[in-house]
Amino acid sequence: MSGLLVNRLRNRVVILGLVGLFLSIFMSSTALGYLRTRNYRVFFAVHITLAPILPVVLFWHVSHLRTYIWEVVGVYILMMATRSRNIGTYPGTVSLIPGTNLIKMDIPLASDTIPQNWKPGQHVYVSLPATSEASPTVKDLIRQRYRTNPFTIASLPHEDGRITLVARTLDGNTKRLAALARSLCDQADDDKNTPSIAITIEGPYGASSRLPDLASYDYVLLLAGGVGATFVLPVFRSIVGRSHWPSPAAASPQIRFVWTVRRLAEVRWAFPAAANSGGAATNVGSNAEVEVYVTQNGQALHDGAQDGDLEMAEGVNLLHTGSEAEKIGGSDVKHGRPDLKRIVDDAFAQPRGKVAVLVCGPKRMTEETRELVGRWVRKGRDVYWHAEAFGL
Repeated sequence: MSGLLVNRLRNRVVILGLVGLFLSIFMSSTALGYLRTRNYRVFFAVHITLAPILPVVLFWHVSHLRTYIWEVVGVYILMMATRSRNIGTYPGTVSLIPGTNLIKMDIPLASDTIPQNWKPGQHVYVSLPATSEASPTVKDLIRQRYRTNPFTIASLPHEDGRITLVARTLDGNTKRLAALARSLCDQADDDKNTPSIAITIEGPYGASSRLPDLASYDYVLLLAGGVGATFVLPVFRSIVGRSHWPSPAAASPQIRFVWTVRRLAEVRWAFPAAANSGGAATNVGSNAEVEVYVTQNGQALHDGAQDGDLEMAEGVNLLHTGSEAEKIGGSDVKHGRPDLKRIVDDAFAQPRGKVAVLVCGPKRMTEETRELVGRWVRKGRDVYWHAEAFGL
């Protein structure tokens, strides 16, 4: 019996079957939520490396699998051909946002290069530039192809004429982008003349393209945590910026945008004009309100504030002044964490009406909001819920 087992283990069919089983188990293990969250780079590298090998192993494993493998190859080729239509390389800038660990990319676009199907809150995949400036090697091109990260489009390309991407610096590609931003800043004559580089983007993608018409709701509650505002802010701007509502007699929805950040400087990218000039923020309308919660204590805020941070707070009306006119023109800042229960209950203060709740932030924030909104759903209220994934 043992001799039969040894002989079978020398058989090509058995060997390739075991190799295929090992590859499947290894890829599935690294895809577990805990491991993927702890080290996304390992998950990504394992799948990029092993996924193309598995079909080859199965192809030679047994002959009756080959029909399915050819189907996989056909679907893959079709997918790559489709994706290639959404890939473009544009000149853009990469910079650091002062007083934070955030990086920002600005990519100007000509009006004829902006697809008409782009929607607020979608994301694109960004590839790092090749390291060899003159003639990139094959190794550089492979790195550029696989060193991609998803970034939510924080702007409205059709209105702004540019793609703005904001991300927090962590490990991997964002760390490399931060180093690149510092290098470009050192080459610049001043902060306004940062050298442009070639940035390759693919997209846009995302479930936000299937969002309902939020203007048809009576109350829209938008919650963001940290860089989760890159999803929420464009959605907010698209609702507030609507030039007309479904019908002249229809009332515009009440909109509340609540944004939680660690430091006041983290809102700098969202209010660039107010941050740079100290002027008032763009009027968001009497039916919309923006609240910024700074979780650091007040002393830490003042001690860590860089040039323009406190002026920005006054310029965009982030601090309560008791003036209703000033409040309409900008945002309010409150120190501490938001009372999500009170905020959600306020959205359902009216006994009737449709309510839309959109959230993008840390997992704990999303889960708590889901539970609070679920209580009103169980009471029979008409609710639209959308939680945008915050990282992986």
